[in-house]
Amino acid sequence: MVEARHWHAATLLHNGRVLVEGGSNSFGVRLSAEIYDSVRRNWRQTTSMNIARELHTATLLPDGRVLVAGGYVSPDGSVASAELYNPATGTWSFTGSMSDARNRHRAGLLANGNVLVAGGVDEDNLELASAEIYDPTTGTWSLTGSMTTTRNKHTMTGLADGRVLVTGGEMNFQTTLSSAEIYDPATGVWTATGSMSVRRVDHTATLLSNGKVLVAGGSIFGTEKTCELYDPANGTWTATGSMNASRNSHTAVLQHDGTVLVAGGEDPDLKSTELYDPTTGTWSLAGDLEDQRTGQTLTRLADGTTLVAGGVKTFSTTLNTAEIYTPSNLGPMNVNASGTFNSSSGTATFSMDVSGTHGIPTGSLSYSDPNANVTFSRVRLRKLTISGNTATITGLATLDNGTGRVSFTVTAVDKSADGSTDTLSVTLNNGYSASGTLTSGNITIQ
Repeated sequence: MVEARHWHAATLLHNGRVLVEGGSNSFGVRLSAEIYDSVRRNWRQTTSMNIARELHTATLLPDGRVLVAGGYVSPDGSVASAELYNPATGTWSFTGSMSDARNRHRAGLLANGNVLVAGGVDEDNLELASAEIYDPTTGTWSLTGSMTTTRNKHTMTGLADGRVLVTGGEMNFQTTLSSAEIYDPATGVWTATGSMSVRRVDHTATLLSNGKVLVAGGSIFGTEKTCELYDPANGTWTATGSMNASRNSHTAVLQHDGTVLVAGGEDPDLKSTELYDPTTGTWSLAGDLEDQRTGQTLTRLADGTTLVAGGVKTFSTTLNTAEIYTPSNLGPMNVNASGTFNSSSGTATFSMDVSGTHGIPTGSLSYSDPNANVTFSRVRLRKLTISGNTATITGLATLDNGTGRVSFTVTAVDKSADGSTDTLSVTLNNGYSASGTLTSGNITIQ
């Protein structure tokens, strides 16, 4: 990254890039922000926040903006202010402030597009039970029902039915909690649900594809490896396989195949990572990080890889390094195709030899529909996705007719498995589109 940081936040934007902001390093709490480009695999600075923050929350709104709320600012402590990042302009602007100043709180997007925040520590270093709602349409906050107890360093997980689960955390800075509670957006009320089998703080909670929630680790001695599953259908917890390493202050993220990746943590700062398989309830080692890390962020990218950024190494060195985790089942992809088909204006020809390593394409693609005055061979490939026998390629092309650059989407379907004729479609953002069954040539997708 441009700047070393830990206890920052990372948000996957709608355009596939990652926004990272705030955190702290040896120079103090940071207000800078930067963008990771998953295609070019590099970082660039963007406009800084209006207030330096660490231990804040960042939530992607339905319209693509990012809401940053609260956090810790030395020497003032917690802040109530919030601001919005607009990816279209690369700028930050203040929005309404929360009723309570908070750091180490949690935030989540509700089904109606509003944002719920709950708990944390206020400017007087007192723990909070209060919760409030941010409405992006008005830019204002309103108090909602308070949790049944004060909490900080807890987890918040949106459930498939729209309710929100909160687990564990600290109360009075000395009592670690095993309790859990549910927020119902329809009523604005919190109710107790089944308690975990052990007390947990600095743990992780991940919503699985089957609707259950996996809770892993935490910093209570003797339980740092243990894990359990919450079933929203009956409000109960069951034990599941333990991790290979003791972990707290680690990070976790759901993978595209339904497994859960956990990385890092304090023990001291770990290099190991591991995967949880919900079908077997077991963990397996997933390779070591290049750096020991705690206080890092973990973000799954659109291509199925996962970005690890920043953190602290051996409790003292704040890192600016970043790493990419590639699942073993994300193998190389290839689309090789050439031929013709009858478009609405005449005969169109095409040729492509595109390879994608984990969804990031390289190679060549050309297309020509002379009767429609659409021909291009100079392209910048953006993304390749393959699902079964269908490949979709997006990018930018320069039209040979001199009208400039356009974005394109090409969809190729390999029907060799059932003996049918392959098909191709091309769509440009200038209004042109064509599709058809091949009259010559072949499409091969691997």
